[in-house]
Parts: sequence; C-alpha cells; structure tokens
Amino acid sequence: LLDKVAIVTQPENVHFSYLAKKFAQQFKEVDGEITDTIYLTTTKQDYIKILETLKSKDPELLYLPLDIDYLFNIKTALSKLNWYPAIMLSDGILANVKVQTEYPLNLLDGMLEIDAYSYNMDFTDFGEQLLKQVSLMGIGTQDISLYSVLGMEGYALLIHTMNQCLISNNSRQACINNAIRSTQRFEGVKGLISFDATGKAHRSLTINQINNGQLDFIVQVY
Repeated sequence: LLDKVAIVTQPENVHFSYLAKKFAQQFKEVDGEITDTIYLTTTKQDYIKILETLKSKDPELLYLPLDIDYLFNIKTALSKLNWYPAIMLSDGILANVKVQTEYPLNLLDGMLEIDAYSYNMDFTDFGEQLLKQVSLMGIGTQDISLYSVLGMEGYALLIHTMNQCLISNNSRQACINNAIRSTQRFEGVKGLISFDATGKAHRSLTINQINNGQLDFIVQVY
C-alpha cells in the first residue's frame, strides 16, 4: 500500500483538475499523505527544480493528470535526475499518444494508467459480440483504443434508449435524454455502466500498466 503521493496537474484543464482533486480527497480519506500538489500553467518550466522539490519528500508515487507535452518534459527531467518513481497517469493518455507523431510510442512504458479498458481483461457478452464484428474487419483486440470502446458503447446505449422512445412527437428528444440519465447496469464492453441524474457515468475502472504501447491489465476496481 502507498503512504505518500505527489500530484502534478494543469489547473486550466477542468478534467485534469477534477481528477487531481478527487484523487487527493480519496487518498487522504484512507490516511494517505499528499506530499505536494504542483500546478503547471505552461510547459516552459524548470522541471529539474520541480522534481527535486518533490523528490526531497520521498513520495512513493507521482500522480500526473497532465497532457502529453508536460509528460514528455517530466519524463526527460526524471531521466536526468536518475529518479524512477512509480507514476500514474490520467485516463485516455495512451490513446492520445497513439494518434500523435511528435513523441515516441514508448514514452509512457512502465507507467500506470487508470482507465475504462484494457485489451487483456475479460470481455462481457456484449463485448465478445463486438469483438467478433471488429475481427471480421481485420482489427485485433490490441488495436482497439479506449476511444473506440467508448464509441461502441455510446452507440449501443443510444440505440438502446431510442428503442425505449419510439414516439413520433416533440417529446422524443426529452425521452431519450431522460432514458440515458436513468439507465442502470447497462452492459458495456468490459462491465456494467450506470448513469446518475446529471448524466455522469459510473462504472468500474481498471488499473493498467503501459508496456510497448499497450495497456496490460492489473486489476479491476468496482
């Protein structure tokens, strides 16, 4: 178990800021210590100095909800310091790395990522059906990105809710919206998904390790 974690994030990114805040809140609830929280407002930073400050408090993990540019600079600075702490990233980062050409694909190797998908965890029955369909197109499980999975689940959810709203009047849009927000235990590719009244999805997450540009499944958290 981890006792001490340092956080580095981007305050202008609402999603990353939310992740950093929730991580810190939940980590403290289990008596964990956040040694530092660093907010980066520009990629032009003295990363060596920042990391030396973090290192002095001996965190066991760096939680880095950051975009690719920041991660590359931090990874470079860590190598110069000869410091190799455990690192956890935000969701979807590997998918972003795969669609860009500026940074090498192995940039994130060895790092942990919390996500909704890993190619080598168990599929649901719905996931197995989709897998057969994409296999017919010559696409393997390791080629399916998080965004592809979310797209398939979103399409299936939309069809599911539209079938509940087969009415030909102006209330159909409201019906679909309400149906999505009241959906409980919808079978996704890798597990069940429920929605609250705000439209926020609640689902199990997976902790994966990035190796050779792939997400290797470690554990599923419910």
